[in-house]
Amino acid sequence: DPKVEDYVVNEVLLVFKSFEDELSKAEEEAKRREEEEKRREEEEKKRIEEEEKKRQEDQQKQSYENIVPEDK
Repeated sequence: DPKVEDYVVNEVLLVFKSFEDELSKAEEEAKRREEEEKRREEEEKKRIEEEEKKRQEDQQKQSYENIVPEDK
C-alpha cells in the first residue's frame, strides 16, 4: 500500500532527522565546553602571570629598600 509505504518512509526520515539534530546538539555542546575550558585555562594562565609579576615587583621593591634604607 503506497500510504503505508509513505508513512514508513516519513517515520524513518524523522528518526534520521532526530538523530542528526541530537548529534549536532552534542557536537555544539562539546565545542562549547572545549571553548569554555580553553577560556578558563587562559584566565588561569593570566592570573598566574599577574601573580608572578606582582611577586617579582614586590621582590624588587624589597631589594631596593634593603639597598637604599629610608632616612629616619
